[in-house]
Amino acid sequence: MTGHRLTAALRLRSLRVLLVLVVLACSTVPLAGLGLFAWQRSEGDWVTNSGELLQSEARSTIDKIDRNLFERYGDVQAFAFNPDASADPGTVAAAADFYSKNYVIYDLLLVVDTTGRVVGGNSVTGDGEPVDPATYAGVDLSGYPWFQQALALPAGQTYVEDPQVDPLVSAATGRDDATLVFAAPVYGPDGSAQRLWVNWASVPRVIGQIMDEQVAGLKSRGLDVTAQMLRSDGVVLVGPGAEEQLDLTGTGSPAATALVGGDSGHGTDELADGTGEDVEKVRGWSASQGALGFAGYGWGVVLSEDLSDAVAPASALLKAVLLVAVVVAAVVAVVALVVARAMTRPLDRAVEALELVAEGDLRPRLPESGTEELRTLAVALNRSLENMGGALSALRDSTGDLSGASDQLRGLSDDVARDAARGTAVANTAQEATEAVSGNVRTVAAGAEQMGASIREIAHSTSEAARVGASAVSAAQETTAVVARLGESSKQIGDVVGVITSIAEQTNLLALNATIEAARAGEAGKGFAVVANEVKELAQETQKATEDIVRRVEAIQADTAGAAASIAEIAAVVGQVNDFQQTIASAVEEQSATTAEMSRNVAEAASGTDGVSSNVRSVTEAALSTARSTESTRETAAALATITDQLRGLVSRFELP
Repeated sequence: MTGHRLTAALRLRSLRVLLVLVVLACSTVPLAGLGLFAWQRSEGDWVTNSGELLQSEARSTIDKIDRNLFERYGDVQAFAFNPDASADPGTVAAAADFYSKNYVIYDLLLVVDTTGRVVGGNSVTGDGEPVDPATYAGVDLSGYPWFQQALALPAGQTYVEDPQVDPLVSAATGRDDATLVFAAPVYGPDGSAQRLWVNWASVPRVIGQIMDEQVAGLKSRGLDVTAQMLRSDGVVLVGPGAEEQLDLTGTGSPAATALVGGDSGHGTDELADGTGEDVEKVRGWSASQGALGFAGYGWGVVLSEDLSDAVAPASALLKAVLLVAVVVAAVVAVVALVVARAMTRPLDRAVEALELVAEGDLRPRLPESGTEELRTLAVALNRSLENMGGALSALRDSTGDLSGASDQLRGLSDDVARDAARGTAVANTAQEATEAVSGNVRTVAAGAEQMGASIREIAHSTSEAARVGASAVSAAQETTAVVARLGESSKQIGDVVGVITSIAEQTNLLALNATIEAARAGEAGKGFAVVANEVKELAQETQKATEDIVRRVEAIQADTAGAAASIAEIAAVVGQVNDFQQTIASAVEEQSATTAEMSRNVAEAASGTDGVSSNVRSVTEAALSTARSTESTRETAAALATITDQLRGLVSRFELP
């Protein structure tokens, strides 16, 4: 068997498996769903029934405990009514031992006088354990809470309090068990309280024993149950968690919360309950209602069972349903496999025929028999094979004509390619010539443009030089005027200096006269002579300074005259240069206009040569495009020949009828 046939066989096998799986799903899934639905409903019913049963048993348990406590409530009154309770200590002790042995639930029984002193008590517990009288003989118990309250009680009432571990009881019995206190007055003939009778009842024997008996009875019925007694505040008194005084209200226990509120009920939770098991449990609980007029302590009983145990019957039902489903699935699988094989056998033959067709053999035919669907499939497949064979025969006949046409097309494309090559060569030559002419014209145009730019630059520079020359002439004229004013100022300075010189000479003359007069005055004129001498010397210095200024002013006037002459000559030369520059600027402007006209003509010639070059280039591109088209035609003809050969090869692979 070839790889294709193996693959087809595997696919058919997968189809059989799919058919079997579909039949299995259609038959077993509803059954499994029905079983699961029944299990869920049954599980819920069993959980509810179990919760109701546990609640009922918890009700029975708390009722028994309440009745027991009511009896203990009356016991102490009966004991106190006994005349021996008012007798001597020995008689009191004998009576206490009698009651302890016969009632078996008490750990300690004491008679106390009105001062709180112990008169007498028992020497043996209810379960036969010894009691040490020395631990309580003569002890003052007036400090206990129950003492004053019990003495004040009217006839027919008993003092009770919540259980606790009493140090007095522990010392007397050597036990640390919690006890319940019951106290009643011992009345005298006048009806007044003369003594108190106090009983300490053992919690394990008063409550624990009843709960143990209740749990044992449930276990005998096949229920694995744990029991807990809760105080009115939700703390475990008896059962798992009692030693550590577990507060179930702190764990969020619905049972504890309900019991604190005085409610009964049932439910499920996974909360810690002191058993150390973190599993979901069914719980039933009942709150104390008291008994026969005894109000009780407000306690409650909680009974718990593992959820898995509660729903065990439902789990057994589910297992039975699953077993039936497995058996049904096995039977259905066998039947489905037989039917699937019968359905896929004709498909096997069709697949084999198609595999032969895939390998090139168009001769196989399917038998046109069997069911209507299979007969239709065979007829359609046979007709398809006949049509395919006819088409391949016609295709084989047409491949020869197609091959000749492709050869002719190849020859024509070769001729066109040769003509296109010659046209391309001529166009290339013309394009090269026109491009050379165009390049030369562009070069001339560029030169003319550059020359025009240079002439424009010269014209600009000449204009600037003329403007600068005119400015220089103007500046020379202004300088000449300034120098002239400077000469005039020098003359004025000379005149001022002359005046100063004249004043100095007069001052000198006055000083000389003063000196002469001072000499005539003798000693009285010596001071004035000194001043006159100083004035004379100052006048002489002034005269010398003015003479120096005169010389300098004369030098300035001579230099100013020379500068004025030089500036006049410079102004004349600059004026001549300015005239020459104006002439040059006019000539340059005329040359610039001529050059611009020449540049426009050369640019037009360059544009014309560019148009010729563009036309020649278009001819060249057309020739190249023709060559490419011819090449594409040749390639198409070659591809057509290749396709023809491939078609001939493909057709030859098939075996036609």
